[in-house]
Amino acid sequence: MSTKLDKFKRMTTLLLEAAAPNGSVLDAKKLASARSDAAELAKLFQVPSWDAGPYVCIWRDTYGGPLNIGAVAGHLKSMEFEHGRQAVIDGWRNYCSNQSPKFASIWDFIRKPKRWLEKLEAKPVTERW
Repeated sequence: MSTKLDKFKRMTTLLLEAAAPNGSVLDAKKLASARSDAAELAKLFQVPSWDAGPYVCIWRDTYGGPLNIGAVAGHLKSMEFEHGRQAVIDGWRNYCSNQSPKFASIWDFIRKPKRWLEKLEAKPVTERW
């Protein structure tokens, strides 16, 4: 039976071996194996997947339009690590309920997080997309 550390070393080795010497071509078979090991390792360490659902739902419920969250997911994860998931979700809700749709942007929220992480009284949003 292998330990978590052994599995981690194996996964790392496979990932490094999957890259060709020039670093631009990957062996698909080895890469698939490394991805499988990475998924197995994540289960061992119980690393949860990140869910963007609350952010998308709050935006849609407030403004009625789509939210492109892909480009900022990493920033939101970092904010969650620093401030806690619920605080960031509450801050996002706070931002959406106090920002005009004309100026609303997830980038604006990320640039000024402390402003929105404080509790503010929600203003009704009267305009929609």
